[in-house]
Amino acid sequence: MILMDTSYLILLARGSPKAESLIDLIDNEGGVLTTISYFEIFRSGNKMSKKEQRYFTRLFSTYPVLSLDVRAAHKASELWYKLERLGRMTNVLDVLIGGIMIANGIDKIVTSDKDFLEIGKISEIEVILI
Repeated sequence: MILMDTSYLILLARGSPKAESLIDLIDNEGGVLTTISYFEIFRSGNKMSKKEQRYFTRLFSTYPVLSLDVRAAHKASELWYKLERLGRMTNVLDVLIGGIMIANGIDKIVTSDKDFLEIGKISEIEVILI
């Protein structure tokens, strides 16, 4: 399975050819989203057009959406600790997404966020950077 990060979803919504080129791979392997990405996208809902709101609402109803539960929070805390020890701090929301991935056995993420490269160095997450 491949997790689609918020940055990827935004590029996809904007019609990025690079983002669109990965849709077949994602659909073949199975795509998933997170509640963290839902929050990141809809927290600025009043700035989005109705068309954008409909697009993202449809997207989040098309793919499974994984939540931050206790197991995922524990995995995220382990990631945070490792990153902190190495002096490689990243955005906390990205660490939470990493925890969700590990807790759910998701081993790939498609993103344009380079923070995930740091997370990938200390975990078994494969980062597909666009």
